[in-house]
Amino acid sequence: MRAQSEAEKATNRAVPVQTGGRGVPLVPKREAGMSEDALPPDYQQIMSIVRKAGGPVRVKDATPPCAAGVMS
Repeated sequence: MRAQSEAEKATNRAVPVQTGGRGVPLVPKREAGMSEDALPPDYQQIMSIVRKAGGPVRVKDATPPCAAGVMS
């Protein structure tokens, strides 16, 4: 956990870390003027779903398209 915290402090980009034998990107800390391009692709998909909905979105409505790879 300490290595993860140190990695987060070192950069504002997504940093791959090991959890359960798999690499997992960390979401960068938000800064003023930061664009969605700084987010990992899965998070960008979620942002796209929410933007297209034009209103509140339930998690159950946003996650199946992401999990299925349906987003374009």
